[in-house]
Amino acid sequence: FWVDGYSYTEYSRAGVLTGLKFAPKYTMDEAARQETQAAIDEKVDVLLGGISSEDSDYQKARFIFDTLVRTVNYDLNAENNQNIISVFLNGETVCQGYACATQYLLRLLNIQCTIVTGKADGDAHAWNLVRMDGNYYYLDTTWGNSRYYGKDRSAEKYVNYNYLGITSEEISTSHQADTIYTLPECTATADNYYVHEGLYFDQWDPDAIGEKYAKAWENGQKKVSVKFATPELYEQAVQFFIHDEKISNYCDGITTMYYIENKEQKILSISF
Repeated sequence: FWVDGYSYTEYSRAGVLTGLKFAPKYTMDEAARQETQAAIDEKVDVLLGGISSEDSDYQKARFIFDTLVRTVNYDLNAENNQNIISVFLNGETVCQGYACATQYLLRLLNIQCTIVTGKADGDAHAWNLVRMDGNYYYLDTTWGNSRYYGKDRSAEKYVNYNYLGITSEEISTSHQADTIYTLPECTATADNYYVHEGLYFDQWDPDAIGEKYAKAWENGQKKVSVKFATPELYEQAVQFFIHDEKISNYCDGITTMYYIENKEQKILSISF
């Protein structure tokens, strides 16, 4: 956060490059850096108090994802929004700040993580590539903020898990990385949110699926999402639970609810 790019000087002799001198562009002096780092460390120590170094890679990644979405708002006018000052000291940032903070925290928890930049739905964007339990996954904390993803800043915020631990194939439908090197192919699914939480179905089992909605209803959850392996399973679930109104078979006493269809990712969300 104390460096914003660099300049460099080339040294040549007889047309042959003999040296390069790089000069960082500092955003603050050493004293200010130390003071700011101390303030960030204090905030981070409190934040990481909610997770243990003994927890699994997935638990750590989900904790960071949850915490950043719940405690940091998306704001295009946020100061220092290209670095972690905006996140830890101001509580508001943009995609670059979310990606930087995600990387910063996961590295403190000994999880390999890097920042990927490019385009998402045609706009400049930043997200993360992480390594959990030996496999690579994509993670987009910004899109985990429902207010950003839904473009409605006044709506009640909730954590959108659709972009926690996804594959290269899944993220490529909306994100295009801008890199000069080849990124590792993400094909593993074990640490995908829906798979890990038992909310992923690769065969039609209405009672098992209905049980997920029923449990959320009984526990007073406001929203629950289920992901399906194929478009056919997804459409079958929408028809059965929504259009045929079979959700009432599993959620006793339900009178109102609304649903969100995500055909692209094959995720059916129901809010009570």
